[in-house]
Amino acid sequence: RGWWHGSAFHEAWLSCSPIERRQILTVSLSAAVLNLGFGVVIPALPALSQQLGFGATGVGLLLAAPSVAKLLANLPAGAMGDSFGRVRCMVAGTCISALGILGTGTVGTLAV
Repeated sequence: RGWWHGSAFHEAWLSCSPIERRQILTVSLSAAVLNLGFGVVIPALPALSQQLGFGATGVGLLLAAPSVAKLLANLPAGAMGDSFGRVRCMVAGTCISALGILGTGTVGTLAV
């Protein structure tokens, strides 16, 4: 008997319909892929900071930027979720994030 069987998570999973389980897996997989996009940058930060001339403060600000953006976007996103529906907003947000990550990965330079 492992951590899963008999746990609250297991009971909640069993209470879900197959459609709800598919939705949970889809959202979880999307979140995992998006978080991979943020985590991939961390090993490259020392070389990137040296190349761009960032100090420790610059690297800290670079790491904090996604969290600050989430903090600032939470309230407006909640209002949009109430207006347009949670599922539509989650799909739109995932698509926008994917486009941003793809765009970041395909640029050749940081020059504007």
